[in-house]
Amino acid sequence: MMAWNGGNQPVVRQPAKVGRGVDRHPAPPEERLDRLLAALALARIMAGETPGCPTEAKIAMAHVYQRNPVWYGNAEPTATDVAVSLVWQTLPDPTNGARFFVGPGDAPRMPWLQERTARWECAATWVEAWR
Repeated sequence: MMAWNGGNQPVVRQPAKVGRGVDRHPAPPEERLDRLLAALALARIMAGETPGCPTEAKIAMAHVYQRNPVWYGNAEPTATDVAVSLVWQTLPDPTNGARFFVGPGDAPRMPWLQERTARWECAATWVEAWR
């Protein structure tokens, strides 16, 4: 942000930080809309990849998504999916840096997987994070 100190000298001000690094000055409306649409798209993927899974698995999926944006899940999101898709970046990564998120039958077809970093039991399935 640029301001003037009363003379001819510009003064550069940094936006104040509130809470966990949130700018006090909101983004322009089109940027906020982009973020909302991206979060809703992530929520649809999350709903397809982690149906019936605990919230921690959904947070893990979002962190892995950040490192590897190739996903096939697509379903109607729940309120939890939408909520997690909006705030996951403020939460710690429970996968310890995993790059892959797999379900039943995936790991045997993926010989490049090296180390399982986490596993979650879901209502009708399970999911794992791998490096």
